[in-house]
Amino acid sequence: KHFINLFGESERIRKQIKTAVTDSGENTEGGKMSAGIENLFNLLKACGKMEAHAALMATFDAGTLRYGDLKNEVAEALIELTQPFVARLADLTGRKKEVQEEIKDSAADIRQIARQTLREVKDIVGILNPKL
Repeated sequence: KHFINLFGESERIRKQIKTAVTDSGENTEGGKMSAGIENLFNLLKACGKMEAHAALMATFDAGTLRYGDLKNEVAEALIELTQPFVARLADLTGRKKEVQEEIKDSAADIRQIARQTLREVKDIVGILNPKL
């Protein structure tokens, strides 16, 4: 409950944000933001939603912020941010055998490059082994 799965389903993300603590009973007089509200604003900013952040911050400053509006905006921002990850994972999972073959082929190419690099380094430092 204290983390958001970047590969999670959209509805799960919405539910997590919807149930996030916003008012912990702290004294928020004088415009001081509770930790829960601050976390939601930080998530919104981290998602790159600066316009939404500014607009909601203005409502907070005016004392008219509705927690539901903030939570909805954060949930949608997180879902928008994570959808490419979810889609890419689904693609890779659907092509598991092909991806494994690509990895195997790449590993062979990388080993060949590493062997050549090692030969060059040994030659430069004067310890070239003729068996390589």
